[in-house]
Formats: sequence, C-alpha cells, structure tokens
Amino acid sequence: MLDKTLGLGLGLGIAVCAGTGCDFGDEASGAQVRQAMDEIALTGQAAGLENGIVEITTSFTIGDGVEAMLEEVRNFAQSQVACSSVESPQPGMLVIDFGELGDACQYRGKTYAGVVTVTWELSDDAVIVEHDYDGITDGIVTLQGQSTVTWADASRRVETDVTFENDRTSIEVESDRTQTLLGGLGDGIKVVGTRAVSYTHLTLPTSDLV
Repeated sequence: MLDKTLGLGLGLGIAVCAGTGCDFGDEASGAQVRQAMDEIALTGQAAGLENGIVEITTSFTIGDGVEAMLEEVRNFAQSQVACSSVESPQPGMLVIDFGELGDACQYRGKTYAGVVTVTWELSDDAVIVEHDYDGITDGIVTLQGQSTVTWADASRRVETDVTFENDRTSIEVESDRTQTLLGGLGDGIKVVGTRAVSYTHLTLPTSDLV
C-alpha cells in the first residue's frame, strides 16, 4: 500500500480564518459570523469526502507497472465498495461509478454517489495519478474538478483545481504543493507550495440575515 504518512487527501485543513482572514471588526453581523462558520464546516466536510475517495483510488503499491496498479485499485474497490461499478475503458484508466445517493453505496460507513475517473502514468521514477471528479457527493457536500498527484520516492506533488459545495457555501481551490517526509515514518511531513481558495456564499435563510 502507499505510505499513508503522506496523507490521504489534498489536505484542505480547517484553519479557514487563519488562512483567509475572518476579521469582521467589532460589529460583526449574525450573517457574517454564520458565513465564517459555514466556511469552516464546508472545509472539514470537503476534506472528509475527498479523503475517502483518495483512499480507494490510491490502494496500490508503488513500483509495480501501470496495469498492476490499476488492477490493485480495481480489486480493492470491488471488494470494499461492492456496490460500485468499476470499468477500465482504456489502458491506464479506471472509472468508478458509485451510482446515485438512493443506491446507498457505502465505504467505511459513509454513502457515496457520483463518478471518479482515475488515470495512471509512469514517468522516470515517478507515478502520476490524475483524478477527474464528476458530481462526487456524500449527500452533504459535492466535489467537482481535477487533481494530479505525482509520487516520487518520499514525496508527492499535489496539483488541484476543484470545487466543493454544500447547500450554503461553495469553495474553489487551486493549489500546487509538494509534501515531503521528514526523516523516517512517523516524523511528519513538510509542505511547500501555493494554495488559493475562494468562497461563494449562497442565499442565506431570512432568519440569518440579522
């Protein structure tokens, strides 16, 4: 399996106010405070959704050939998420379809719907894994967009262009970060790079506009 000390998601984190600034001054309205809380909640929900999908799609051993890695992920998905449809329309590509929310397709107790297309490519000593998310949702938050992860030795580069949305807020994330192991297993990771986040607040209920 992949070294999970590198993390399982793209790592949005939950320190929204620290990263984007939620200083509303001394006279913050109820709506502004609620918006800030929505941002924090959606960020956590998004990380949880993405981590589950990435855990499924990265269940392979680095060092094997592309088709061997694809077969590992296919077998893992079919055994752990038997309710999903797993197809390989072309070499190096796997399409995992979780169906609709009503199908109640679950992984580790969480329901998933939507489609993720994953492609693998070997480049020198690196493994490049591309994800295309199409309406991936757990019924709480929905994920759209693409991410590319380049695995090399004890590091990985994560490039993302994704959108997360719930019924109140939408987050657009563009990032390019490299995660590197610090020493041996369990010593943590170093993250270097950039990450741009923008929020769109959907219409708030009348009761929040105070």
